[in-house]
This record gives sequence, C-alpha cells and structure tokens, in this order.
Amino acid sequence: MEPGDRQREHYHHGSLKESLIAGARELLKEKGPDDFSLSELARRVGVSTAAPYRHFESREALLGAVAAQGYEELLRRLKKGVKSGVSPVEQLKLFGISYLSFAADHPELFQIMFNGRYNEEAGGPRGATFAPMIDYVEQAQAARLLPADLRSHEVARFLWATAHGLTVLHLNGGFASLGIDDTPEGLNSSAWDVVLGETGPNAPGAA
Repeated sequence: MEPGDRQREHYHHGSLKESLIAGARELLKEKGPDDFSLSELARRVGVSTAAPYRHFESREALLGAVAAQGYEELLRRLKKGVKSGVSPVEQLKLFGISYLSFAADHPELFQIMFNGRYNEEAGGPRGATFAPMIDYVEQAQAARLLPADLRSHEVARFLWATAHGLTVLHLNGGFASLGIDDTPEGLNSSAWDVVLGETGPNAPGAA
C-alpha cells in the first residue's frame, strides 16, 4: 500500500481530525504559532490542502482545538499533583507547581492556550482547569487560612494570576535576567508564603 493510500484509509476511518491536531502540535514545536500554516500541516499529514477544512473551518479553529486539548492535559496534570492529607493551602502551592511545570514542558502549547484568539474553541476545557483552585480556596477559607469575607472566585482569580505571572516570567527569562529565578517549587512556595503572610487567620479582615 502506498503512503497516500494509507492516509486515505486513515481518513476513511475517521482519524484525520486527530492526526491534524497531533501534527499541528508538532509543527508548533518547530515553528511556533506565527509561522504555522494549514498547507504545510496538510503536506506533512499527507492529505490535500483542502482536507483539513472538512474538520476545521479555519486555521484558528484548528489551533482552538489544540488549545482545548492543552487545557484537558493541564487539568490531568493538576489532578495528578494533588496529594492526600495536606492542607488546602499546600494544595494551592501544588496547583502552582503543576501549572508552571506543565508550561515548561509544553511552552508552545501554553502560548496557544492563552492566546485570546482561541477562547471560543477552548472555552469549556479552559473553565474546568480553574474549578479546582476555587475548591481549594473555599477549603482554605473554611479552615480560616484565607479571609472568608471575600468571594472565593475573586481570591482564586488573584492566586491564578499569581501562578500565571510566575510562570510567564520564568518561561520568558524575566526572573533569570535579574538573577532571582528559582525552581517551580521555590517560586510557588515563596509566593504563597507572601500571600499568607497578609491573608492568614490572624491578618486584618480574616474571619
């Protein structure tokens, strides 16, 4: 069987969509999002330049599917980082560590995930990754480790912004350029210690 025949057989069995997403991720690793093209992807997968449009109406739709897959993988990483028998604050630290580690392992994918052009396609999976942080915040509030007079999603939003900011600065070399970089564990542990120093049970405003 010739290579083209094998590709057509894969398409017949409905695997072209998955092949395009997998191929897109490999192409993104090599060239980044700015030089990504559907025509080159089609050539690599071994189909016509029109074939990808049977599953994705545009380049943005395909990259949105890549972003959605990235959020699903991030959620699995976050769940894997959970440890039993630790405090909710420690779970928040572990959330940040897993978040940064995932981004370090998949920097091109992480860039696509947080590009606003693909929000519509990645909406559901993206929201699911935020839910565990809200849960940990509510547990910490119940344990008087975070102020209970603030809405949990607002606290979680701030903590997520902290985790994301640490991640971006670490990946982009912002910390390293100043000689203040650290490991994912060190960055998140120190950040959460600073936050808890202001919002712990004995701080002003704590319930």
